[in-house]
Amino acid sequence: METAFRHAWRQNENNSTIIFIKNKIFFIFIMIIFTSFTQKIYSQGKLNVSAGIGLLECLNIGMHYQFNAFQVGMSAGTWPNQNVISILGDLRLQFGQDSKSSNHPSWYLLYGLDYVRHEDDFNIDKNLYGDFRVGRYFYILKEIGIDINIGIQAEVMHKEIRKKLQGAPIGGGEISFLPGLDLSIFFNI
Repeated sequence: METAFRHAWRQNENNSTIIFIKNKIFFIFIMIIFTSFTQKIYSQGKLNVSAGIGLLECLNIGMHYQFNAFQVGMSAGTWPNQNVISILGDLRLQFGQDSKSSNHPSWYLLYGLDYVRHEDDFNIDKNLYGDFRVGRYFYILKEIGIDINIGIQAEVMHKEIRKKLQGAPIGGGEISFLPGLDLSIFFNI
């Protein structure tokens, strides 16, 4: 009886830890939003849609809403014939001089959270990465351009569910940092 109680207590501790980490990440993300810019956030906005390819973002489509000097948005991606799903939510703080083709700066800092789920015959892997990148918009026309960003992604959470045993032993090296890279074409609507 005591063993079942200890097992239930450990499960509750693990769930509480995950909830604490998620709440902490959400709090940090909100603090970045409210402390990282000096312009008013309630200005007239503009919608930006994109299609691109990235390391963890896979082949993706996305949307961003443009405020004065920042964008808030998300993208979703996958690889063909693979069981991979990626969802990225980000905040882009723009800086530098305005582009000749746009009323907004060409450079930006990206803060984001990227959820990646991969499933194969043996495992289901669920990962959450925190993103920090530097990016630039290259305008081809006033409404169309190329967006490239590069930086680092840090693993915040990893959960692995074993579906069946493999021949290899459980364990191995964990990757806690990955390069972040995304290239996309965007359209301002």
